[in-house]
Amino acid sequence: MVRARIRAIIYKDAMFQKIIKLKDITELNIDRYGDYTLTLTYFAHKNKIDNRITRIKLPENDNDYQNSLRIDMPVSDILKNNTISAVCLFAKDNAYPDGSVSLRELNNQVSNFPHECAGYKIVSSSRENYNEESPVRLDIPIIAIMVDDIEKKICLIEAV
Repeated sequence: MVRARIRAIIYKDAMFQKIIKLKDITELNIDRYGDYTLTLTYFAHKNKIDNRITRIKLPENDNDYQNSLRIDMPVSDILKNNTISAVCLFAKDNAYPDGSVSLRELNNQVSNFPHECAGYKIVSSSRENYNEESPVRLDIPIIAIMVDDIEKKICLIEAV
């Protein structure tokens, strides 16, 4: 049953999904969740005919959750962006191949940010190349936080 596997879905409501601010994640209990890995997460369905994966909205109930794929990408880099008032989290990939970031590491890093950064939103960021001279960063808002006690992950759910 899903409830035994997932401890909590925080800031999720069937009618509303909140844009997560930095203070929302730093208020998680560090003593309990500090060693949990941060992941950028989205949900998807796999087409049975061609095996194409299509992103879907955050599942709203246990049945929807059971019938979807949860794709977790470990966070490996953090960047504060004052221009857009956001903390950008990058998934582990070729550009950011280092190890995964824990909640404690994120908390330690952001503790050096000025107080006004607590209101910054958290975004999932990736780099795209439209041509070799012009890399572009794509930012996707984080809309929910899910705590997975079994896999010891803090899943930051991306908007669709």
